[in-house]
Amino acid sequence: MKRLYFLMIPFLIAGCTQAPKTTYTVKPMPESEVAFIKKVNEIDSVYNAQKNDITKAEYLSKGKKEMEAYILKNLDVKDWVVKVSKIETNTDPVDYILFEAFLPVGNWRESKYPEGSFPIFTALINPKKETDLVNKLKVLQDRDEVYISGSIRKNLGGIIITPSVTGINDDNTFSNMALKFDLVDIKKTH
Repeated sequence: MKRLYFLMIPFLIAGCTQAPKTTYTVKPMPESEVAFIKKVNEIDSVYNAQKNDITKAEYLSKGKKEMEAYILKNLDVKDWVVKVSKIETNTDPVDYILFEAFLPVGNWRESKYPEGSFPIFTALINPKKETDLVNKLKVLQDRDEVYISGSIRKNLGGIIITPSVTGINDDNTFSNMALKFDLVDIKKTH
């Protein structure tokens, strides 16, 4: 009987050491997303390096213009990796679904990507007109990792809607800006 146990040990060890098989593959972060995060971090680091509130206030206006100019040249988003932060329905004054997602700190899977960015993308979805998007949103929950496609929205004057100049401080800098977003497609990463 003891010999039988000794014969079974190698099979038990072999079964315990095999790695589980994953059923999905992870796409790398798109270059346009990496470039966007780098730009946000670059502007943020210059802002945070200012010596006092006077120089921060001076750079704030310059940094905001620089960020808006960059975004205006790069409005389209294709398969950017984001994390869902909020999905809410509202009926006042009209029916809509609020979808919010944030760019995680760089790429949390690979250290070669930049770190330090949390811009929020906000989209309003009309449930009566955009039923395909609504069906895709129904299966999502907070902190799900998803790919989004669409475009960052500008107002009629061509300006990107970001926090007001007085709304940015040490706790709420360029990396925490909110961007209005026209969502065209969304899908889970896995």
